[in-house]
Amino acid sequence: MTPRPATTTVQQVVRAATQLLGTEGVEGFSMRRLGAAMGVDPMTIYHHVPNKAALFDLVVDELWSELHPQTDGSWRRQVASLAHELRRALLQHPQLVALVATRPVVTPRLLGLVDQTLGRLADQGLPPAAAMPLLDCVVAFTVGKVQGEVRQPTGGSDTTPEQAMANVAALPHLGRAMAEGYDWQPDEQFRLGLEALLTGWPVTPGAAEEVSSESTAES
Repeated sequence: MTPRPATTTVQQVVRAATQLLGTEGVEGFSMRRLGAAMGVDPMTIYHHVPNKAALFDLVVDELWSELHPQTDGSWRRQVASLAHELRRALLQHPQLVALVATRPVVTPRLLGLVDQTLGRLADQGLPPAAAMPLLDCVVAFTVGKVQGEVRQPTGGSDTTPEQAMANVAALPHLGRAMAEGYDWQPDEQFRLGLEALLTGWPVTPGAAEEVSSESTAES
């Protein structure tokens, strides 16, 4: 029997999917559960998306479209702003970290956003051939750092913070780091890592290969 015409919108489907991912995670997500959460027949969802993979692409597309990075200033300032905006969004929606890390850039809107970003960076002296790998690295760094901040130990943990600190204090170099003021400060660590990445990025695409060759020869 042909399902009745959909009475929902694709935006409603995407937002409901984002909410369901927040409670069930990627592993517990299904189109049937999404339909139940929306109060519609699961077949209604297929009027908007062909399958779950396409829906996940739209969820990631929606997250990226809601970022508001700086669009003027130097290319380093713009890329840094983009990274901070992405980190902010992922910390608000930790259930989307795995999707952002693994879904390819395929939707027309997201491809358009990438193209616009490349155009702005080119205007500031960073050509697309150098900007694309930089964006890849910055996104990977940002997603990885957020994943480290929000992750839960796989399989759980029976070690208390006090036990962990006692183990660290017994080791000379780790103990020294703690004694000299080391503390887990994710905001500051993210800022420092991003700054190092942007400061060392070559504007000329071939320069990275030259640096890599020199490093290999020295080692």
